[in-house]
Amino acid sequence: LIKNHGHNPFRAIAEAMDFEHFLLGVRNVWDRLQALGATCGAAAPRQEDIGLSHIFVLHPLDEHPEAMRATKLGARLLHEGKVDESIRELHDARQMAPLSHVACGNLGCAYQAKNDDRAALYWYREANRLRPNDETATCALALLELRRGQADEARRLLVNFLQEDPHHVG
Repeated sequence: LIKNHGHNPFRAIAEAMDFEHFLLGVRNVWDRLQALGATCGAAAPRQEDIGLSHIFVLHPLDEHPEAMRATKLGARLLHEGKVDESIRELHDARQMAPLSHVACGNLGCAYQAKNDDRAALYWYREANRLRPNDETATCALALLELRRGQADEARRLLVNFLQEDPHHVG
């Protein structure tokens, strides 16, 4: 339910394909990500989704003990299907760690689980604003932009992410 940062599933994809094929691959997995994202990591992903399952999951919030507690409770509530209660806990965690991109990303995940793409976009954008080089926020934001039919914006996000540090995919 709560995953650690650090693993980059796009490494093999980017090494094997040029960017256009990479973008097409992202579009092709969108249907699977929709189902996976709706659970926000609460259900076990299918074998072919494992490399992308980190995009819509809650991440630990280590900056503040009370924020960590609220995040863990939010994760448990989300897993139990109590999305609104989870969102309240995750908002509490963000109040305790207002500059945390992780707290914002967690809210994006919870709103995505509620199928509130507008709120999910807001929180993933906020996470991306706080830490533009964060893989999870950037990929989630790009995938949500694709869902809205904003392929150019999704491409811009991914290109900027990779141009900032080509070793992101590595």
